[in-house]
Amino acid sequence: MERYTLESKIIEFVSKKNNDIYRVEVLLNPNKNLGKIIKRVLYDLRTISTQAGQDPDIYVVNWFNLANLLLIARKDNNLCGFTIAYFFKPYVIHFPVVMIVPSCQNVGLGGFIIHNAIKEFMRQRAYNMVLCFWLLLKPVYFIFRTQNPILYSMLSKKTVLFPSITKNVRPSKKETALITESVR
Repeated sequence: MERYTLESKIIEFVSKKNNDIYRVEVLLNPNKNLGKIIKRVLYDLRTISTQAGQDPDIYVVNWFNLANLLLIARKDNNLCGFTIAYFFKPYVIHFPVVMIVPSCQNVGLGGFIIHNAIKEFMRQRAYNMVLCFWLLLKPVYFIFRTQNPILYSMLSKKTVLFPSITKNVRPSKKETALITESVR
């Protein structure tokens, strides 16, 4: 299957490492907009997770139910990765999962789908804040977890992370409360 719906947006990623071409489908509010094919999508997310060496169990359904955004990557029509983003607040995006199968890791695909999820979040944020434009001045917070030291290192070059591996920085009380509230 090349894509789930004709309404979804397709973006292309060409790996600089090996020139492989990936097509990434961007689905807004997939748990509301996919109707009868939700079971197929959940099956595909479980398949990717299992191929990536994880045991997704019930987590896939939980991740999917949170989703404001699903990006799913394919190479030659074969599933190879996905991320789910939850827009917790107008200034908080939560990534409960980013999953890439081993054969497609270390080519920049994970960073590409995260970057495009953030771009979509920022676009939605701007669109939804027309009447509350002052909220656009607030800092944006990203909540995620990773076991991947490459991803952590990449992100730590672009932003302040907690915990920090390079600086003695602690989140403020407000930031700690925000993070605690979002992961409940």
